[in-house]
Amino acid sequence: MVLSRLLCASGWLPLWRAAVPQTAAISAGFSSQKDRFTEMRKIKELMASENFKEIPDQIRSMKRLWPPTSGLQKRRDDEAKLFQEGLK
Repeated sequence: MVLSRLLCASGWLPLWRAAVPQTAAISAGFSSQKDRFTEMRKIKELMASENFKEIPDQIRSMKRLWPPTSGLQKRRDDEAKLFQEGLK
């Protein structure tokens, strides 16, 4: 709860909400060389270099992993939009 208040007060809550599901669900992908983890490795690099504005594109790029009819594609779009809004 304290973390949520801090993130909300600092304007980082949208970024947190968009990034946490990604990191929690695919954290093994940060070091994996498999093609399906390409975007996760790139996001890790972008975070380390504080190049946050390019992260939404990487989140959207993950849609290639699921069929167009999958709700996961919409979820990635929503997460990318949320992350992008948090950067404003």
